[in-house]
Amino acid sequence: MALLRKAIRQTANLAIKNIGRHPIKNILVGLVIILAGNIFLVTGSLADNSRKNWRHFFASTFLGDYNLTAYKGKQKDFTLPVLSLPDTFIPTQLYEELEKQGVAYTKRIKLGAVVYNEENGDFEGTPVTILGVDLAEEYKRLSNLQFTAGTINPELAEGVLVWAELADYYRWTVGKEITLFLEDIDGNTLPFDFTITGIISNKTGKALDGTGSIPLFPLVFVSYEYLNLLLGLEEDAATDLAVWDQTLQHETELKGLAKKHGLQFFYGEQGFEVIWGVIEFIYFIGIFIEVFILVVLVVSTFNLNMMGFFERKKELGTMYALGAKSGLIVSLFLMEMIIFTVVAFGCSVLLYLLISLATARGLELGGGLGLAFAGAKVHLQLVPSVAFVAFLAIILAMIGSSIYPVYLTTKINPVEVFREAEI
Repeated sequence: MALLRKAIRQTANLAIKNIGRHPIKNILVGLVIILAGNIFLVTGSLADNSRKNWRHFFASTFLGDYNLTAYKGKQKDFTLPVLSLPDTFIPTQLYEELEKQGVAYTKRIKLGAVVYNEENGDFEGTPVTILGVDLAEEYKRLSNLQFTAGTINPELAEGVLVWAELADYYRWTVGKEITLFLEDIDGNTLPFDFTITGIISNKTGKALDGTGSIPLFPLVFVSYEYLNLLLGLEEDAATDLAVWDQTLQHETELKGLAKKHGLQFFYGEQGFEVIWGVIEFIYFIGIFIEVFILVVLVVSTFNLNMMGFFERKKELGTMYALGAKSGLIVSLFLMEMIIFTVVAFGCSVLLYLLISLATARGLELGGGLGLAFAGAKVHLQLVPSVAFVAFLAIILAMIGSSIYPVYLTTKINPVEVFREAEI
């Protein structure tokens, strides 16, 4: 073991000396690695920002830190909701399990509804999502929610709160009576009248208003007890649970309970297919750019390694002439590559941290880009998992670009090398 450590140390020392003897080639390779590393770190951070910003937006505006639903697949979507109740509801046994574990949650009834215009006697617009919630209790938890007009009126059972974007879409105002067609537990579609007592919106993320041809958040909030009564549901029946757990200490337990009871576990951004598609697109673009830069890295370092091979051909021939084995030569090359890549990637991370420090206040992105990040500032932070993947990908790319040059070193004939030198 001591001999092995000594051999590795000697090889490493020799590799470090060889790195210093070929500055031009190594500087060029280093610049490519630094560029590749920063592209990985930036794209990874942007994707992470998009996911976290939207998750925080929903958790602080109208959804829990995470959610459970009895709806299946994409039926959980809030932008284009289904008009029928699920076949089963949240089992009451789950309430007991959550309370036993000290998990804070609120029961919800979620259902799609169709807007009826009494003036022209016809349906209009797209379906809206009506949410039966404990209005007063949930408003205490939603730090990013604000009233733009009106307020909660607990004395008016049929009173509803309407999302500002939806109110603008239908030109609704506080005090207006609206008619929504809902399907009850027996499958009957019936009209129900509601009175708007308040219009609500998010405090941050103003860039999101009017970003599409349909309301992104077509939300109507009504009393949980009142909607339960209208639909003819059993007491405590719920289609969804909003879980409040900012520390996420119960996250793993909730996933297990959801699977146990045949429910869907989802984060806020996954409840909106449009938003989830935007986040996935950012991830896709990031992967595409990362693959492209890896190809550039492989091609450029391959050419530089070939240049290095011809530059060091006489040196390698001398080593063979002095009795060096192919294994030693190959291990020396790999050691040089690994040490150099580690140093270059370290410089890449250092540069990225300096960029992060310079943009510590965050970058504001307007227009369509604002939608990708929930209208919030983008903070370039070091994501450990991204840094690990970037380092691993760059190491593998460097090994891939070195395979053929290393193979050529094992085929060197010292006699021919010195003959070529004399010519």
